[in-house]
Amino acid sequence: MEQFKSEDIVIFVHGTFANTESGWTSIEDDFHRKLNIEFKKITGYHFNSFSYIWSGLNSLAERQSAGIMLAETINVYHERYKRIHLIGHSHGGSVIQFAIQKSSFLVSDRWKLKLASGTTIGTPFYRYTGKLKLTDKQLFMFSMPLSVIITLGIVLIVYSFGILNKWVYIGVYIIVFQFISKYLDGKSLQFRLDRVNRHFAQKWFGIYSMHDEAIAGLRNSLSFELKSNKKKFPTFDGETDIVTHGRKLIATLSYNVFPKKWIFSKLSSKLRNISLGIDKAFYSVKDVNFKPIDEVSAQEMPTWLEEDLYNVVISDNINKIDELRRLLNINRTDMFETVNNLKESQKPLLIHSHYFKHQAVIQTIANHIANRIKQFNKENSR
Repeated sequence: MEQFKSEDIVIFVHGTFANTESGWTSIEDDFHRKLNIEFKKITGYHFNSFSYIWSGLNSLAERQSAGIMLAETINVYHERYKRIHLIGHSHGGSVIQFAIQKSSFLVSDRWKLKLASGTTIGTPFYRYTGKLKLTDKQLFMFSMPLSVIITLGIVLIVYSFGILNKWVYIGVYIIVFQFISKYLDGKSLQFRLDRVNRHFAQKWFGIYSMHDEAIAGLRNSLSFELKSNKKKFPTFDGETDIVTHGRKLIATLSYNVFPKKWIFSKLSSKLRNISLGIDKAFYSVKDVNFKPIDEVSAQEMPTWLEEDLYNVVISDNINKIDELRRLLNINRTDMFETVNNLKESQKPLLIHSHYFKHQAVIQTIANHIANRIKQFNKENSR
């Protein structure tokens, strides 16, 4: 990406299953160029840009790790610029959220003083379960003494069996500390996210549609359940062998109690977590939202723009659906295989990936960045 003499840097963060070699964050895509053009129309100058690279795996652990690395990367860049702007698509917005959430206890937060704006595009904001109210520092302060107390109890039991190896004791402490810290972390994550979301709410700009396929899909996955009808108990008639009938009763009871209520429930939960990318113990999602926080007013995409975006996609899909049906009838192949083999120009548009092509979306993002620069300068001139 072309570099200018500028006081502003915009950092792009791609989403799940994406990379910086192709798509909207790549140098081959013209999103960043169009955004810069619109930005110059408003401000009279360009911004510099940088595409952040992360794995793009559908994994909470990866998104959190990418957030820490993003914060460290910005710390390298922030000295050269007066203002920092972040733009993330899909779970790229989650990576940004985790970068902002991490306190100076883990990663230096000097760069946050220069954070002028944050834009999320089609980002699914998770609402995690757990009501503990612990900051990052408090989490560590609680984990250490609590782990020591529990370890001492375990050591006393181990000692009673004549085991006097100090390495065993150290190993027990490490295991207990990992367990306690992860539990407290998982059960207090939403509290810590809410704290930073409230603080940065006025800097946030949300580009999203209520019809966004990715967000809607993740929302729907929360209610996914493997269906299994409860077996009815067999009736006994005079001709049925009492032993055979007894076995049927036990088998029916066993199925209704064990596989149906336990196995199917566990499998459903596992499949939900896979779709949500929840791969860490003690983390659970209760809702998927379009906004990072509900009770704080923040700037969002205008309603007219969402309607226009929706109409463009629907119109495109209507025009292409007949051709797609024709290809399916001719080739008699699997629908997903047929769609994947289509040229990009032939594939039906998805709102989730069309934001970047919509000129009005680009203009609203440029306006938000420009307005936030004015506000940033006003706040820092006092």
